[in-house]
Order: sequence, then structure tokens, then C-alpha cells
Amino acid sequence: MKDYQGDQLEFLMVDEKNAPVKFENFVNAFGMVLDRKILDNANGNFSIFLSQKDGINRMGLAINVKEKDLILRTLSESEPILSQNLKPILLDSEASTGVEDVFGDSTYKDIKIRYSNLSSQTDLSIDYFTVGNYLIFATSKDSGRLIIDRMLGE
Repeated sequence: MKDYQGDQLEFLMVDEKNAPVKFENFVNAFGMVLDRKILDNANGNFSIFLSQKDGINRMGLAINVKEKDLILRTLSESEPILSQNLKPILLDSEASTGVEDVFGDSTYKDIKIRYSNLSSQTDLSIDYFTVGNYLIFATSKDSGRLIIDRMLGE
């Protein structure tokens, strides 16, 4: 990302034979922990988004899912441990000490977002939301909004 002049890159994960990598395989290899209901509801298609702003790199995921409501309920129930379970997508950034892992609600372009700020700044958070049939995880407010703009075709 350091030589890239844009603000966001999207990657589709493929194996050495150019076949799409299963989302569950990516989760396991990357060291994330997600509830079985989420893994079972992933349709297989997913993208990795890398974004940068003011020299800070952030990562996001967009996962094609079958049952959005079930996934959102499952994520809501796992919020107390969600930032720890998704720590690998924080790209070695650390949460500020003393910052509580409490989720709040936000909206951007009529998309309801659940977020937890992991820093006193707004540059590190765990955000999750759906756009169409995609579950999105973002690691900052700005990176989440870039994904929303991309998913909405803007």
C-alpha cells in the first residue's frame, strides 16, 4: 500500500490453481475466530479490502452470506469477544489501553453499522454491517465507508 496512490484496493483470494479460496479456509489460516453459524452461512465469495488514509493502513472483509438476519443476531451475541476474535484483521494495530469493547450504532447512507472504537481516535475500530447480501467487517470508520461506497457503486 505504501506506493499505491489510491485509497482502497480489493482482492479476491485464489489458490495456486486460481480457484477461489473458501472463506472458512481463509478464516482458519488467518487466525480469526468466527461462530460456526457465520461460517456455515458464507456463500463462498469474499473480498479483502485494504485501505489507507493519512499513512494508516486498514483491512476489511466483504463476505457473501445466505441469511443476513441470523448472522447479525449471532454477531450481536458475540460482541463482547468480537474484537479479540477478529484481531488478525487489525494488521498489528493494538487497541488503546482502558478503551472498553462496547458496541454502538451508526448509520451511513442508510446502512446500519455496529461499531466498537478500539482507540481514543476514530482510526481503529471493529465495524460490522450488511450491504445487499454481503456481511462487511471494517477496522475503521473511514475504511467501512469506503467499502459501503464501493458496494453501492459510488
